[in-house]
Amino acid sequence: MKNEKPNDRANAVNLHDDSGAEPEVYSIQKGDSGWKLSRRGLMAAVSAAVAANQAGEGQVCSLTYAHGNTVTWIMVSYDGQWLLTASLDTTIKFWKPGSGALANSLTLYHPNKYGFTALAVTPDNRFLTGAQSENIIRAWNLSATSVATQQSTLSGHTGPVRAMAVTPDGRMLASGSEDKNIRLWSLPAGQPLRVLSGHTGIVRSIAISPDSEILASGGEDGWIHIWSLPDGRGMYSLSAHTGGVYSVAISPDGRVLASAGADATVKLWSMPDGKLLASMTGHSGAVQTVSFKADGSVVVSGGDDGTIRQWSVANRAATGSPMSTGDAVKALAITPDGQHLFSSGKDPSGKTSLKCWQWLDVISFLLCGVDLALNGSAVRGTQYFLKGLTYTLPCGAPIPAGASCTCNCVPGSCAMVSCDCACNPVSCLCVSNPYPCDCSCMPIAYLYIPT
Repeated sequence: MKNEKPNDRANAVNLHDDSGAEPEVYSIQKGDSGWKLSRRGLMAAVSAAVAANQAGEGQVCSLTYAHGNTVTWIMVSYDGQWLLTASLDTTIKFWKPGSGALANSLTLYHPNKYGFTALAVTPDNRFLTGAQSENIIRAWNLSATSVATQQSTLSGHTGPVRAMAVTPDGRMLASGSEDKNIRLWSLPAGQPLRVLSGHTGIVRSIAISPDSEILASGGEDGWIHIWSLPDGRGMYSLSAHTGGVYSVAISPDGRVLASAGADATVKLWSMPDGKLLASMTGHSGAVQTVSFKADGSVVVSGGDDGTIRQWSVANRAATGSPMSTGDAVKALAITPDGQHLFSSGKDPSGKTSLKCWQWLDVISFLLCGVDLALNGSAVRGTQYFLKGLTYTLPCGAPIPAGASCTCNCVPGSCAMVSCDCACNPVSCLCVSNPYPCDCSCMPIAYLYIPT
């Protein structure tokens, strides 16, 4: 069997894998005597990075890439089975939340390299919409054969779409744009329904209530607008954040609205009347994103100061300890069970990372997302094939029962040569050809286990 390069850019995306099998990953454990590896040797740079900054464990991800450009959107599917990321590198990627395995990518090959700026998926995981920076929304049908097939293109905005949301009943898509308007579309037909006008700045965020009857929008004009659905009638407006509203979220019970913005504050508002409940401070820079935990008890925020912070809805105050990520946090997503948190951002060097955090009693760094095709020759990983998908994990990680080995040491890239790995599907051993392209394994720091 031959595998010249990691095949992480296939256009076929299966969203209905219910195997439940999750491969293990390499771990870094923190004990009484400091940090140690659970498996064989690790690159010295990784070990040094972790040891040097135990308060910012997520900085180890600066050694790997998840996307080739800014990650603009992160979301977890309603059933918690998939993490989806969108980027200006023109890809949408699909990851397994538990293991961080990269399953596949949707790549839009466009001559002008228009990247993706927003994502939305219907609750049944069968309809995907991705907004591009060329002012259009592309829609894919994920239902008939469990393969992503482009169905339609939604046109109407005159500026890039910066926010999208699907009603919980799956019947309507809302999109907000740099043209300062919000558009409503029917699903799955993608027919235009209404245009909501009122913002005087870029629409940065949209949230829809769990009963599909209220839409909240936040804009760079500093205002939050509350609209009724499906008629799109404006209900009222809130002067919310000086310098701009960057993120809004509605609690799972629909009773609280959270917002964040350029003024470094996180605010809570009662719904549906819009009364200000709290204005909470702690971030030292603009707050780019807010999300509710599934039970609605905690709001999580991420900001330009590189921290993830928690806020108690009941106490209307900070709770827990802030988590240093090493990045300016641009997006957050939480799994439905509330046990995992995902963040994206750029570190000072401009590298784009995808990080997973375990959320039990405290938030602690868990793993990094990595696409081998974007990394240097020192970064390697295992690939296995299961139920129509090729998964990528650290080199040497065990594969689940029923999976077939593609290659156990797939390189990210090799300078000036194409590295072919001949793989035995039974023993999962491989050799390199031609020399000096080395297919030997070099594990990557992926899992942090708090003690």
